[in-house]
Amino acid sequence: MNQLKKAIGDFLDSKVPVDCSLLSKAIEEAKNLIENTQVGTQFGQYGQSEFLNLRNEIKVAESCMVSETLTQSDIDDECLKLLDVIDQYKKSQVGYTAIDTQKDEIIVEVKKGEVISNKPFRLYNIEGKEVSNQNGNLSIGVYMREFESIVKKVLVE
Repeated sequence: MNQLKKAIGDFLDSKVPVDCSLLSKAIEEAKNLIENTQVGTQFGQYGQSEFLNLRNEIKVAESCMVSETLTQSDIDDECLKLLDVIDQYKKSQVGYTAIDTQKDEIIVEVKKGEVISNKPFRLYNIEGKEVSNQNGNLSIGVYMREFESIVKKVLVE
């Protein structure tokens, strides 16, 4: 019986830690939006339901950060979900146009396995590993682009 307990203990101790750095940055961006924007129907304000969705998704993401049972895949999925909710919140701005989103952000274009930008950035695969040095030879998939602590997803087709 003691051998079984020891084996279980060794197994639990050997769990590979998950990398939550990208999720943490996405949470920071979401909180910044919540704190620095207004909800309403006036020009420049944001939608009430999108605000509530973002606030709720922040709570889900924060609970993922402290969970000891989630895998790297679970953390990555939550990061992508939070980034989607952030995008929906930004698009709910009264008077929003697609051109507005590029006002303070970098311009990104994807061509044949390469992410092209007007400013330097880091590129991560879905597991959270930096793959910037593979830019130009990227496989089809979802990647995360980081620029000045802001994380956005990029789809390479």
